Order: sequence, then structure tokens, then C-alpha cells
Amino acid sequence: MGIRRNVIFCGDSITDGFGGLTNYGGFRGIVLGNRSFGGLPWNAGGSTTAGYFGANRYVGAIGYTIAQIDANLAIDGAQWQYDTVIAHVGTNDATQRNTGGVPTLATSQANLTTFLNRIRTQQPTCRVFFALIIPNQDAGANTLITAQNAAFAAQIAARADAALITTVDQNAAFLANASWATDWMSDVTHPNAQGYAKMASVWDTALTAAGW
Repeated sequence: MGIRRNVIFCGDSITDGFGGLTNYGGFRGIVLGNRSFGGLPWNAGGSTTAGYFGANRYVGAIGYTIAQIDANLAIDGAQWQYDTVIAHVGTNDATQRNTGGVPTLATSQANLTTFLNRIRTQQPTCRVFFALIIPNQDAGANTLITAQNAAFAAQIAARADAALITTVDQNAAFLANASWATDWMSDVTHPNAQGYAKMASVWDTALTAAGW
């Protein structure tokens, strides 16, 4: 068998596709349907399945925080020789924080470090496409998402492996549309079909720019 990309998507209900394009796996089905990944064929893996398309697997689950997604990666990554990670993680960290729960921002940052270090340990040359996550219609949650995105971006920029991580600003892409909340959201947290299509186009631009 020739060279191919082995891709894993990491995330929660937004990566699952909840709220719009559920049967197509949200943005995942669009991204995989549109790409050759640098002219190479691809596989997509993970232990969670969602969507009725060929490569419908991802790492994580609805409602998961970064720590829980990392716990899945510890198992899935040991079984999957991946070279590409597409991650939209941290929504549940912020929304749980907004309702008085945990984790704190500092804990989420520590968990992000663990998650990224695990990727680097499992697959030292893996290319990571990491989202600054989309906005939320709840004002309190959105304030926390804004702060979390800024903290994560700075954290990634300071890493020794920063050259292998592309920060993909899904948040800015949504906010560039003044009507994002009505145009692209199915509820407070989740995109509708048009929102998932927008996310897919942002991922696609980042992947293309990286030669992927």
C-alpha cells in the first residue's frame, strides 16, 4: 500500500456534527469529501463514530472537555498511526466554567499542554491544525471563550513544536459575519448546516496553505 495521510479529528459535539449536518458528521464530512490531503489518499480514525459517510470516526465525544478528549487520544492514538490532527476542542471547558463548574482556565491550559504533548510523543512529526473555537451566543460563555482562545494561542506560539501546529481561527471567521448567530448557528453553541459548511471552508483554507 502506498503513502497516505492518516487523519484524526479531535473534539466534542461540534466535531460530532450536532445541530446541523449530523448525518454528514458536521464539518468532517465536508473536509474529507473536498480534500486529497496534498495529493495523497487518506484514512480517518478514532473510536467514536458519527455520520453516515465512509470515514466517520473521530476522537472525543459529545460533552467532552479537553481532558476527556486527551484520555480518548491516549487509547486511540496508540492504535492509529496518524500524521494529521484537526482539533476543535475546549468548548465544554468554557461552557462548564461559565456555569460555575470546572475546569478553570489554568487547568484547561494544563490539559491542553498534556494533549499536545501526547500528540508529539505518539507521533513526533505529526501536523496539527488547532482551532480557536467558534463563538457562543451566551454572553458569559462567549467572554470565557474569547479569553481561552487568546490564552491557547499564546500557549501554542510558545511551544517548541510550534512550527508543526497551525492555529486556525474559526472564531474570527464567524465574527467576520455580523449575522453569524442567525446565519450559522442552530442553537446557543452549535452550528447549523451553513455554519458547519463555513467551518469546513476555514479548515480547507488552512490545510491548503500548509500543503496538506
